[in-house]
Amino acid sequence: MAKSRLEHPIRWISFDVDHTLWDPDTAIVTANRHIISQLSWLQQRTQQNVLENVLDKPSPEQSTAEESLRALWDHHRRLIKEKQPQIQVTQLRLTILKAILQQWGLPLGLAQELFDDWLAIRQQVQYFSETKSVLAELAKLYPLIAITNGNACQRRTGAERWLRHWVAADHVGFAKPHRAPFIEALKLMQCEPSEVLHVGDHPEDDVKGARAMGMQAAWVNRKGAPWQHNSPESYRPTLEIAHLGQLLDALNPKA
Repeated sequence: MAKSRLEHPIRWISFDVDHTLWDPDTAIVTANRHIISQLSWLQQRTQQNVLENVLDKPSPEQSTAEESLRALWDHHRRLIKEKQPQIQVTQLRLTILKAILQQWGLPLGLAQELFDDWLAIRQQVQYFSETKSVLAELAKLYPLIAITNGNACQRRTGAERWLRHWVAADHVGFAKPHRAPFIEALKLMQCEPSEVLHVGDHPEDDVKGARAMGMQAAWVNRKGAPWQHNSPESYRPTLEIAHLGQLLDALNPKA
């Protein structure tokens, strides 16, 4: 652990969520496969010129056509990101879907239905084994808040049990490490930046982003990676932990 003590007493703890509280990858991969399957079915139905009840049909098997759809998705994603580099994740997916539907001459209103299906599957995240018990303990000691670049839902993931507030890049308009999500969180917390410990797995988005705001930062380094980011000492993590269970030991409120 690079450092093992806080620089100042804290009043709040903020958390990144994806890859910090839970592993979202399986849910996102499953959701992506679902939406590609739905698009593949839509493409086949378009060729047959039959569009009724398109979202109520079963998804087709994986095929070479679906590989072509993934390439089409990536193509539109690149074009959109080039034109709108600051676009956030939810709007990006909706815009890609609309571009594909427009290319096929299908109603753009289907984009929201397809995205809603994707988003429901995306919420089926897998909490890390220690997360729920750690959050339950910390919530007794400090108010907790989430600051996320993703589109996980506070209610649908069950995180509302412990987290009082939820600041998402989708709503703020900028993603970490930009100052805007942290500023929005500080407005809700109503405290000094140095009185906040931000906990996250990403060296740039979480650690350097929080440190640039004057917050303290705990780097969740589950893989034991070396710190390889050139930065002043003030931008390095206040704490380094291998899992959230070590956060309780590091804070050690009874000491």
